[in-house]
Amino acid sequence: MKSIFNTLLIITIFSINLFAEDKTIQVNEYLVLGPIKSNVPAFADDINSALKNNLETDQIYISQWWPKEGEQVVIGVEKLRWEKKSGNKIELEKGKKGGVYYLGFYVNTDRFLKTKLEVNGSQYYKVVYDAKSVITNAKVDKECKVKTNSAELKFENGKSLVVIKTLLAEENDCVWEISASFNVDEKYSDSFTTTVGPKYFTNVADLLNKKKISDVSISPDGKVVAVNLTKRNLELDKTDSWFELYDAASGEMLQSLKGISNINQVDWSPVENVFAYSARSKGKSSIWIYDYDKKTSREVLSNIENLTGFEWAPNGKFMVYMVNNPYKPDNSLTKKYNYIKDRWPWGNDVTHLYKLDVSTGANQQITSGKVSAGFGCFSPDSKKMIISKSIYGVKERPFYRTDYYTVDLETFKADSLLSGFFTNAIYWMPDGKDLLLIAGPQFFGKIGVNTAEGIFPNDFDNQAYLYNLNSKEVKAISKTFKPEEQAAYFTSDKNAVYFTTKDSSYQNLYKYDLTKHKYELVDMGVEVLGTISFAKKNPVAAFYGESSNIQRKAFVKNFDSGNIIKLQIYNKNEFADTQLGDVKTYYFTNSDGVEILGRVYYPPNFDPDKKYPAIVNYYGGVSPVERTFEGRYPANIWAANGYIVYIPQPQGCTGFGQEYSSKHVNDWGNIAGKDIIEGTKAFLKDHPFVDKDRVGCIGASYGGFMTMNIITKTDIYAAAISHAGISALTGYWGEGYWGAWYNSVAAAESFPWNNKKVYVDYSPMYNADKITTPLLLTHGNTDPNVPLGESWNMYSALKVQGKDVEMIEVEGLQHLIMEYHKRKKWTKTLIAYFDKYLKGQPEWWNEFYGE
Repeated sequence: MKSIFNTLLIITIFSINLFAEDKTIQVNEYLVLGPIKSNVPAFADDINSALKNNLETDQIYISQWWPKEGEQVVIGVEKLRWEKKSGNKIELEKGKKGGVYYLGFYVNTDRFLKTKLEVNGSQYYKVVYDAKSVITNAKVDKECKVKTNSAELKFENGKSLVVIKTLLAEENDCVWEISASFNVDEKYSDSFTTTVGPKYFTNVADLLNKKKISDVSISPDGKVVAVNLTKRNLELDKTDSWFELYDAASGEMLQSLKGISNINQVDWSPVENVFAYSARSKGKSSIWIYDYDKKTSREVLSNIENLTGFEWAPNGKFMVYMVNNPYKPDNSLTKKYNYIKDRWPWGNDVTHLYKLDVSTGANQQITSGKVSAGFGCFSPDSKKMIISKSIYGVKERPFYRTDYYTVDLETFKADSLLSGFFTNAIYWMPDGKDLLLIAGPQFFGKIGVNTAEGIFPNDFDNQAYLYNLNSKEVKAISKTFKPEEQAAYFTSDKNAVYFTTKDSSYQNLYKYDLTKHKYELVDMGVEVLGTISFAKKNPVAAFYGESSNIQRKAFVKNFDSGNIIKLQIYNKNEFADTQLGDVKTYYFTNSDGVEILGRVYYPPNFDPDKKYPAIVNYYGGVSPVERTFEGRYPANIWAANGYIVYIPQPQGCTGFGQEYSSKHVNDWGNIAGKDIIEGTKAFLKDHPFVDKDRVGCIGASYGGFMTMNIITKTDIYAAAISHAGISALTGYWGEGYWGAWYNSVAAAESFPWNNKKVYVDYSPMYNADKITTPLLLTHGNTDPNVPLGESWNMYSALKVQGKDVEMIEVEGLQHLIMEYHKRKKWTKTLIAYFDKYLKGQPEWWNEFYGE
C-alpha cells in the first residue's frame, strides 16, 4: 500500500510541475525623462543608421541613476525632470525636438527569482539592467509594426532599476509607444512587484559601488581638509581614486583634483598651506607639493620604485620617505632558510629611509645595510628621529625583537635607545623630554600588566607608557584603563594627549590629561572613529567615521566649541532613499556570571509578529566586531535580506580591559565558544520572533576557527559558514605565515610538543566526527596567513563521513576577499547559502553552483 501511495505522490508532484504556469505581471507605472534632442552626426550616409548608433551611446552613466519623481537631470544644456506616467502602454510625444526618452521602473523581490522580461515598442529601444544592455531593438518596421523582444532577467532580494531607452527613428507616422511585462513563476508571483518609488533596503551594490572615504588630512590652520576618495567605475570596470578639498567651516567642496589618479597619500605641511601627495604611474611613484593659496603644484621627487610612504618633519622644511628594496634571490634551484621570516615572499626585503628637502628636491639616504629600518617619529625640533629595526632569531616570544635608535638628521649618526617585544608605536612628546610608547602589557616587564598572578596578559592588548629620556623612568598610564590604545595625537594643548582606542565594540577618542592623569571620552558623533587629523595651529580636527547603521562620512570638529561640521562629500540625496533597520544593544550574563556585550540588527520592515531566520556573527579572537556600517561581513545587508543578526563579543577580545582579553591566551576557543553558544541560547530566549530552528553562524579567520569549534559542541545551528578558518592548530602553527607569531600570544609558552591539550584537543579537525551541522567552507586559494589546507582538512574529514559540507575556493586571492568581482560573488554566495538552509530557498545557491 505504501508503494502505491509513493507512486501516486510522485505522479502528483510531476503533474504539478508539468502544468505549473508563469504569471504575467504588467508594468503600469514608469518614470519618464525626455524628450532629449538626438542630433544626426555630420557626414552621415544614412540618417537612420546614424540615429541607431546613438541608441548605444549614452550621455550619462545609466548605472549611476536612482531616479525619483520630480528629480532634475542635466544633460548637456538641457534640464529635465523625471515625470511619473501610468498605463500599460506609454505613448511618447515626438515633438519638435524628436530624440530620446528614458523610461525607468523598479523591481522589488524578497527572494532570488528568474523572470522573463518582454518589451514592446514601435521605435528603436534598448533595455539596461545591472549596468548592461539586455535587450536591443535596432530595426524599425516601415509599416509601424510593434516589435516584441524578450530577455531572461535574474533578480536578487531587494530593489533593482530597469531603464528603457527609446529613440525616434527618422520622422515617420508610427505611434511612439513602449510597454513592458514580466513572466514570473506563479508560486513566487507574490514576491515580485514593480514600482516607481525609490526607497530601498541597503544592498551589495551599496557596499561595493558607492563613493568611499579612505583618508583625511587638515591644513595647519584648520581651514581646509583634503579627502582621499575612491569609487567603482562600472562602465570602465575599474576603481577610480582621487582627492578633493573642503572648507572646514562650511563643509562645502572647494576643489576636486579628480584628474590626479592613483593617489596613495595626501598630507598637509605642519606649518604652511601646502600639502604633499604621492601618485603612481607605470609602476613608479612621485611626490608632488601643492600650494593651496597659489593653486600651483611642483614635483619634488620622481620615478621612485617601491615608495611606501612619507612623513613631514615638524618644521616643514623636509620630509622622510621610505623605499622598499625587494629581495632578489639567486637563480639556484634550492633555497636555504635562516629564520622563520625567510618563508615570507617579502621577508628578506629591506626598507631604507631618505631625507628629502622640499625646497630644493635634494635627498640623502639616511639608512642602509641588510636590515630594514622603520620610521618611528621626529623630535619636536626636527633635529632627530627615532627609527626601528626588527631582529629575528631570538628565543623569546614573539621570536623577534624591536630595537629603537635615535638618528641625528644632520650627521645620520645612530644611537641605541630601547629594545622590547610586542611594540606598536613610538612618539616624541612635545616637550622633548619624554617618549610615548604604545605596546603590549609586558613591553616593560610587569609595569603595564593588570592581570592576576600567573595569568598571561594578552600582549595584543596595547597599553600606553611614558618614558623619560633622562631618568629612564617608565609610567604605565593605561593599565587600569579598559579601552585598548591604538594611536596618539598631540595638539596645541601641551597638557593633553589624544588617543584613538578600541573601546568595547566602539572606536573612540579619549583625551588624557597629563597633569590630572585622567582619561576623558571625547564625543565625535560616530561609533567607529577612523582616521583623524589634527590642525597644528588651532584646536580643530578632521576625521571620518561611521556607525552601525550610518554610512561612513567625514567631519570637522572644533574642540573649543564642540561643534561638528559634516563635509558635503555626498550628493544630498545619496543615502536619502536607503532604508535601514534598528540596531539594539543586547547583554546577557553567562554561566560564570560575566556580562557579555552584543548587538542585534533588525530588518528594515521588522514585524514582531513574524518569525525570522537569524545569523550569529562573531570573531572570538583578539579584536571585537566593531560597529562599522560596512565591511566584508555586512550585518546591515544580511538584515536587509530578511535576517535578524546577533553579534556577541565573547571573552578574549581587547577593548574590555586586560582581565577580559587575557581569556584569549592558551584557550583557543573554549571560553569564547562557550560565550557564543550560551549567548545564542539567551538571544533566542529573549527574542521570540526568531525561529530557533533557522539560525546560522558565521565567522572568518579566528572566527572561522570558532565556527568549526562551536559546531563540534552543539547542534543548535541549522547552517554554518567558516571563511579562512583554522582546523588544525599544529598545521597552522608552522605553516601559516603568522602562525608561530600569533600563537606566541594566543598560546603563550605552549607548543605542539608540550601542550597537546591546546594543539590537538582544541583543534576542530580532531573533533570532526561530532559535527552534524551543514557547513560551508570558503577560502582564498593563495592565502598564506591561514593556508588553504586548513579548510581542505575539514572538508575532507566531513566528506569521507558523508556529512553535509561545501567548499568554495576564491581563485587567486589571499586572506582578504577584496578584488571587486570576486568579492561581489563571494559576498552573495554567503547569503545564498544561508537562504538555502535558513529560508528553504536553494534557487540562488543553485544558480551559482548547481544543485
